[in-house]
Amino acid sequence: MSRRRVGLLLLAASECLRTAASEDPCACLNWKQVYAAKRAECGEGAEFVLKGLSPWELLFYRRDPQHSFTYHEFCTSFFMEMDNNYCTLLKFYAYGNTGVGSLGVRGETWCYTSDKCTDLNGGRKLGGYMRKWDVATQKPKDILLSRDVSWKVCKPGSDTSLGDLDPPKLLNLANEMGSVTGYVTKMAYPRLMPEVATWSKVRDKFRAGDFGPLPTQLRKAIDAGHPIVVDHDPEGHGAQALVWGPDDIFHLEHSGDKTRKKPPYCKGLLMYQIFCWHHERFRRDSEL
Repeated sequence: MSRRRVGLLLLAASECLRTAASEDPCACLNWKQVYAAKRAECGEGAEFVLKGLSPWELLFYRRDPQHSFTYHEFCTSFFMEMDNNYCTLLKFYAYGNTGVGSLGVRGETWCYTSDKCTDLNGGRKLGGYMRKWDVATQKPKDILLSRDVSWKVCKPGSDTSLGDLDPPKLLNLANEMGSVTGYVTKMAYPRLMPEVATWSKVRDKFRAGDFGPLPTQLRKAIDAGHPIVVDHDPEGHGAQALVWGPDDIFHLEHSGDKTRKKPPYCKGLLMYQIFCWHHERFRRDSEL
């Protein structure tokens, strides 16, 4: 088969996929394309549900130096660089949480979709007033926006989420986007909450393969082969251990040292916000 013939077949297949997606009004949209086409601004949907902010408050997150890194961490280095339509977590959440609470605490994910979608599953249509900065008056101004998109809560099995990616793929994606890696892991995978245990409390038992005394959530994640984020810091900031099954850890190092030279495997955003990661795999006695 000629290269031209193969190219035409691939093009036809691509068109079929695009047509199928366009025929489903509830299909997730490409994040980067939504923002680039001004169909939504980062923050109009559920980007800041984690912070409990409304779209009207985001103006000050963009302009206030105290919060500008948060906007960068959430929007300009993550959501606006997502050249895909993976669903992302509404909130960081604890592994195995099935209790009653606000949307997101049980690991719900979301994406943008067409405003023709009627099955938003708890999401909402965009539109209405949003506070923006009026350059002429140097004051905030509420303007009425007309939008053709909604955001929906995704359904496992029907939509693909970041958490469906295995850790190497997720971490490489974070590097490619120039994202704050430690934020991306928590937008994909559940956590062992620091109040349950930090990495220093479980490290030696994990290394020894002595899983019985580990916290129940961590033990269940290991048994199921589900990635789980374990923080080093009791406050939940900084370095992480991303545990994947009984044998694999992805160490996310964090350094605030401005003079530190970045290792070749590390892609950092800013000198004071560097995450580097490396993989450690254990060979248990049963494998020898």
